[in-house]
Amino acid sequence: MAHPRALASLGEALASSAQGTARAALTHLFSWARALDYGSLLSVNEYDALIGLLRRVCEKQPALLPRTAGEALRYVILPEILTRPQLSADDVCCVVEGLEDLSDGVSGPEGAPPVPALLRLVEFVAAAAGDGLGDDLRAWSETTARRLGIHTGALGERRADAVQWAKRAASPVSRVVMELAHDAAAGDDRYRVRIVLVRNDGSHRVLKEAESELKTPREAASSLSEAVFTAAQEPGQGDHVPWVTVVVDRAGLDLAVDEWEPEALGDILPSWPIGADYRVSLSCPELSDQRPEREGDQERRWKNGRASVLVTSRSSGDARQLVNLLKTEHRDTARVVLHGPAAERRSWLLTCLVLGVPVVLWDREAIGYEDARRLEVLAPAGDLEGLPERVRGFRSDSAACPAERRARPSLVWEPAGRLPRTQSLQLSDPWRGSHAS
Repeated sequence: MAHPRALASLGEALASSAQGTARAALTHLFSWARALDYGSLLSVNEYDALIGLLRRVCEKQPALLPRTAGEALRYVILPEILTRPQLSADDVCCVVEGLEDLSDGVSGPEGAPPVPALLRLVEFVAAAAGDGLGDDLRAWSETTARRLGIHTGALGERRADAVQWAKRAASPVSRVVMELAHDAAAGDDRYRVRIVLVRNDGSHRVLKEAESELKTPREAASSLSEAVFTAAQEPGQGDHVPWVTVVVDRAGLDLAVDEWEPEALGDILPSWPIGADYRVSLSCPELSDQRPEREGDQERRWKNGRASVLVTSRSSGDARQLVNLLKTEHRDTARVVLHGPAAERRSWLLTCLVLGVPVVLWDREAIGYEDARRLEVLAPAGDLEGLPERVRGFRSDSAACPAERRARPSLVWEPAGRLPRTQSLQLSDPWRGSHAS
């Protein structure tokens, strides 16, 4: 029992001939072993065979395993290695060992054990790999499931899901969402980071869960750049570069996230702000918790007010007058361009957002109304759909010639339709410790 695969290997030797109560006892033994974290899921033979098969997968299609894992195991926190865009044959051992302890979160029928996450992943990889290698992977899955006592119907459901998924045309990634949470206890610029890929069809994939280790702005920008690269490798993505939405709390609206720079690639390319590479905008869903009707107001403004814009000026008055404008003449307006005194601009920004204005643009370095001209090059009242790209181009020009910086634009853009606001996903296998009891 000193070897982590000893119990599974012994069971493998007995399972082929065990029947009736002996077979039930053997299945119960495997369940207890998993529940108590005693030994590894796979036997020596099963492990070696799977490693060989998945190495063949990585040699032929390096991006297939991480892409498939994101689809097959959407509700499981994946090992860090599966967040990479591509894997080599040398990475396969870390993948298998990182998934052995997890179930796919669905209980088996008739008291049978749940299907391990690893077997669900193998079924999805088999469906995507095609004939030959796919047949070998399915044969491995069937043999391993039989040894574990998994109900044939449960494995069949996973196989059917995999086949259906493989037939669907991949929906491109439309948005990369980076959630930032500042940890005040850290006492400096350090954040918990969570990254989600959102597709055109509304589905999403958690690429990176918030980790216990806090990240600096540079580290967060590097994680984001890796995520955008991962999205670019997705099937059907083509030349489309996803939009980056940075989710912050109300204090985070002051962050110059678009100016954060990832680690430089050696001495060849200089560091480049993420806002110069991608369309980067802010979102503050926290405010919907303060005023639940805000999301309904956003939908109404998106539907009726895309062509309308409110540009604040001295005639707009104070905060109370701004509220009046947004509730009467500009009740359906979808865009506000904020000019005015820096000391009052933050409260005006929150007023706009709470009242459901989905698009707000301002110059975070402007002092007063006289600085309004600094944003003119962006045509802030021009074509709404082109505004994010105009802002990106401006940020790129500013990064190229920082001495000539004319403004530091911030853009809030609350997407039509809600962003995925899921809590941190499954932190541990909920099956462990309960199934065998």
